[in-house]
Amino acid sequence: MQRNNYPGLPIFIILFLFLIGALLVFTGVWRIFRHMSLDQWIETSAKVDMLEAYSQHDMDGTAQSRTRLQYRYHFSGNEYISRAIDVFGSVDVSDDLFQHLKRQQRADKPITVWVNPAAPDIAVITRDFNYSVLAMIICGLVFWGVGGLFGWCSFRHAGSAGQEVP
Repeated sequence: MQRNNYPGLPIFIILFLFLIGALLVFTGVWRIFRHMSLDQWIETSAKVDMLEAYSQHDMDGTAQSRTRLQYRYHFSGNEYISRAIDVFGSVDVSDDLFQHLKRQQRADKPITVWVNPAAPDIAVITRDFNYSVLAMIICGLVFWGVGGLFGWCSFRHAGSAGQEVP
């Protein structure tokens, strides 16, 4: 009979998979609800103060495109400054949006932003849905599934280990 040197390992793995899955699923669901609240945000105009594209290299040396953006808008008689692109915390914009923002900045024309009326210091320049949120939820469900399967197999094996085999 083989002895298990790490009796708590299956439980640790199951808890780890379930916690990671929960983090991914609940974060994804929270982001979807946050995106749904954008319908209540108020459209206003803003001026682009700063817009630049730059490359950031990952650990593996791959260059990632990033956008630095700052815009100024007025809401309820107060002036605010924001750097937010969307409610998902994106650090990059599409080429089309970047070119549009650059044209508006050069011509000194306003852009459209959406302001959270409950917290006017929060504004975004795009209300597009980020579909990577769905991938996050799917990954979380996969973690839950793997954790459940691992748990089922571990406890099934542990239950049958005590039985004698003829």
